Amino acid sequence: MQPSRLLQNNLRTSIDAKRQLLQDSTQFDVFENAVKAVAECYQQVGRLYIAGNGGSAADAQHLATEQTAFG
Repeated sequence: MQPSRLLQNNLRTSIDAKRQLLQDSTQFDVFENAVKAVAECYQQVGRLYIAGNGGSAADAQHLATEQTAFG
């Protein structure tokens, strides 16, 4: 497959996934509840444990650093 065709396919796939997410109100409810839970945890001086494996470990480290900066 040509590189430009591959890029177009990847962009279409990404756009389609985002459209599906926008139409799924359940996912927004889950997100809202997660944000509220984290905020309540911090308000009560609780702890948030973030973990990952492989690439997710790097994401977890990045998130933990950002939380420390704002916590």
